Amino acid sequence: MTSDYYLKYEKERCLDCAQKIYSGYLPKDQYKTAQDIFNNLKDDYEKNKFLKTSFFYFHRGWNIANKSGWQEEFDEGFIFITLISVLETIMSPSSYLDFGNWLKKNNKIGNAVDLWKEYNTNFGITKKVKDFFEKYIDKNNKEVFLSRISIWDKNSKEMIKHNNVAQIADLFYSLRSEYVHCSEIIPICENVAASFSFNGIDYSSDVNFKQFREILEASFLNYFLEKAGEIKVVVGKE
Repeated sequence: MTSDYYLKYEKERCLDCAQKIYSGYLPKDQYKTAQDIFNNLKDDYEKNKFLKTSFFYFHRGWNIANKSGWQEEFDEGFIFITLISVLETIMSPSSYLDFGNWLKKNNKIGNAVDLWKEYNTNFGITKKVKDFFEKYIDKNNKEVFLSRISIWDKNSKEMIKHNNVAQIADLFYSLRSEYVHCSEIIPICENVAASFSFNGIDYSSDVNFKQFREILEASFLNYFLEKAGEIKVVVGKE
């Protein structure tokens, strides 16, 4: 599939998906429709990305989560990894290179561990997730995560809050990896709080899956608003 496939062949269908996903978040004083945002994106790479991620998320996440009784066929983890996949795509630059091509292009020779660390500084997936949480989740929603997700502190023998949102991002991406690679269920439920252990550490979360999903949806829109030249203003649904 070409890098501009959605822009060339699926534009109208994708814009319809985007409108359904983002209509509840649109800052109506600036943009009334997803088409308005699309028209203001600065280059074809970002326009294609807007269309592609909207189409993918609508059919693999949003449309499922907005159907009654969807948990009978899917668990939260399915939509969770869809959200993280969209996030990864959004944060992928047009200049992305996999590790092998990065080595070839830059004529890199040296210690494998050091080279891998250098590569991940620019292209690492975990870094993308952390950067997204830091930059595109608004202050109020960051506080939702920081105030409602706690971790057991062995020294004080009590549950404590995380220091920054990058730690939350790292937790979420680690949960995604466990689901994909180790068949572990994502311990974030649709309507209730959860306590869970991960890598030998106890966590408590009062963020239900619907809140998580809507925070990520609003943050996706923040990314595209920035690319359209606007200040990030989206906090949540109207």
